[in-house]
Amino acid sequence: MAVAIEQARIGRDEGGVPIGAVVVAENETFIGAEELLRVYGVEVVVRRSQECIDLMAEFIASHPHVWHEDIGEFHDATPTDLSGGA
Repeated sequence: MAVAIEQARIGRDEGGVPIGAVVVAENETFIGAEELLRVYGVEVVVRRSQECIDLMAEFIASHPHVWHEDIGEFHDATPTDLSGGA
């Protein structure tokens, strides 16, 4: 952790993103902005934890509507209106 914090300080001091490292437990269900982070000099460590892969698969199977809304994919429904009725 100390190394990640030091790398974050270096990134900040160089005008970059103050994140030294990101650990991704699983990226099979959804791949985030890993390459974007790498472009900015952030170390991205992908663990591919089977426990996390199984946990996410169970969550998606149990709550598909929540998962799809969370990742911005809407199936047979419209997104929740968060505009306040404007």
